[in-house]
Amino acid sequence: MKSFKVIAAVLGLSVLATWASSCTKDATVVDDGKLTGKYLIAIDSVKVPEKITANNAFDILLYGYVGPTGCYHFSNFEIAKSNKTVIVEVWGQAPTEPVNCTQALVFLNGEKFNLKLEEKGTYLLKFKRANGTFFEKQIVVE
Repeated sequence: MKSFKVIAAVLGLSVLATWASSCTKDATVVDDGKLTGKYLIAIDSVKVPEKITANNAFDILLYGYVGPTGCYHFSNFEIAKSNKTVIVEVWGQAPTEPVNCTQALVFLNGEKFNLKLEEKGTYLLKFKRANGTFFEKQIVVE
């Protein structure tokens, strides 16, 4: 009878270990080991230089709403160029599980990214929003 309890306990622990290691959440793991979810930040304005020269890198400053508490923060940019259209995704991160957060609205206040456009002409910068729309800004490269 004692060996049956030991076998049942080992079997139970094995099943539990297999179940725990196979569970995943739709999230990414950050350096401190906490699970965080990614989302698109809502861009509402951008600032670009008045004069942009082909083949010279320039900075674009972004502004928008990041999140309702201090746990929300900017994560990264994803940029895709096609002809004279540049599509930019601005990603944020926030915990997927409740944690103690400061109660302050968080905004993107001039987050900077560097861009280089190789050809002269008029370009359309499109900043993707979570609802499938875009904030658009047209620029002229000389």
